[in-house]
Amino acid sequence: MGGPLRGARRHRGHLQRRPPARDRHVGAPAAHRRRRPGRRQGAHLAAPARPAAAGAVPLPLGRGEAAEGYPRPWSVHSWPEGERPAVGHLARPELLAADPAAFTAALHRVGTAGGPPAFRSEPLASRDARTRAALAHLAGEVDTRAATTAWEAALRAPDHRGPAVWIHADLQPGNLLVTGDRLAGVIDFGCLGLADHAGGCEAAP
Repeated sequence: MGGPLRGARRHRGHLQRRPPARDRHVGAPAAHRRRRPGRRQGAHLAAPARPAAAGAVPLPLGRGEAAEGYPRPWSVHSWPEGERPAVGHLARPELLAADPAAFTAALHRVGTAGGPPAFRSEPLASRDARTRAALAHLAGEVDTRAATTAWEAALRAPDHRGPAVWIHADLQPGNLLVTGDRLAGVIDFGCLGLADHAGGCEAAP
């Protein structure tokens, strides 16, 4: 990888530049690049929507536009302290269960004026064909009858009524950082935006 992101490493949907564990500290940079042209760069949009008292979040240090062979925007952010949680390594996992809920509630209280829709804000019905195709592909590996019943029940749920709120939209263990048994930081705001409250509950299971 050349240009401004030379030396970065991939992490799921983004390219991230992260220092070795022994050198990590608040302020260590992480570089993110957008991979899909239709997706907004949530990291650029996140700053005004980040709750200040619900765990550290990456802070923007710089951003750039398409150049040197890379056709989309990129950005550099600080990296909060902490490590990703590991199953069986938390003495009191119930504490970590409560912290993302507090983070989500704080995010919901942030003003929404001018906010974009979240990456996962579309109605479930728009994912129906893809979901059924995935279930057909998994036949014999999972209980597709039970999964289809649950999916169809979700499709029958009434539409959300009321204003949209900010959601992280990807609040799963790989995007949480912990110190001890407590949430220390939240990363990867690439899907951030406005949506139904339910879109922020993916961590609940």
